[in-house]
Amino acid sequence: QTQPAVAAATAGRGRDACVLAAGGCRVRMRERKPVVAALLDDGLTRGSADADIGGWLQERLQLIHASSLTALTDITPRPQVVYLDPMFPHRQKSALGKKEVRVYESVVR
Repeated sequence: QTQPAVAAATAGRGRDACVLAAGGCRVRMRERKPVVAALLDDGLTRGSADADIGGWLQERLQLIHASSLTALTDITPRPQVVYLDPMFPHRQKSALGKKEVRVYESVVR
């Protein structure tokens, strides 16, 4: 059985992509923010060097530094699924979110 091909249009911190990869998918992540893409690259590089998970990461996860608005038009081969997770939907609450999320949001907005 072949692994489903997924295009993660908004990679963010890569958590959803890792979950999809753990479920058997081959995931090509796209990230347009240079700082976020650099952090993901670093994590993928470090993980790929690990004896236990390196091969798995290299086989199932790929990062493309590009906006999904342009990068999704040129995908070959075509993915079976395009996964889109808006990171910061409009909030009605006035309370602040977790510190980690606030710091991350300040970087990507």
